[in-house]
Amino acid sequence: MTRKTRQTGITLAAVLFLSACSTDVVDGVTGRPFAHWCDTEAAKIVKAADWSQAKTVNLKFINREPDSGISLTVRTDVFEPQMTTLVKDRPYILKITNTDDISRAIYASGFFSDIAIAKVVNAGKESKSKCIFSITVPSKNSAEVHFVASKSGLYEIENNPLLIMPGLGPVAFITIK
Repeated sequence: MTRKTRQTGITLAAVLFLSACSTDVVDGVTGRPFAHWCDTEAAKIVKAADWSQAKTVNLKFINREPDSGISLTVRTDVFEPQMTTLVKDRPYILKITNTDDISRAIYASGFFSDIAIAKVVNAGKESKSKCIFSITVPSKNSAEVHFVASKSGLYEIENNPLLIMPGLGPVAFITIK
């Protein structure tokens, strides 16, 4: 095998691998590839839930610009509340509200993969995807995630448009006990 053939083979393998990891973005909801748990186990959990007992949890992204009286504006973007605790095996409706003038990408890969999602509604449109890892909420709009808190843990919710560089945006934490 020649060096050029080997390089071509390696390149082709890398392209195929990365394309298999691609995601589907519809209505601002980014679907998770290879999400078998969402399709099987989560559906059972969602079906068994008593949705009349679902509690709404509000999470707002707030743009705050302090009036400093100087020409340099310091901008502090925050989630409110920054800490939320949920009870395992109970149904919830997470309402994410974007009060800012620009769209906000909400990444919560670990959280979204460990909950059983019944439906996602973003800016009034229901998404077909129930296996997700992010939602881009348009400016002055909201998204709702109807779910059952199915696994215990501490989860980070982040506003960060760069998936490859985590930790750059404001965060909130959700604990499921």
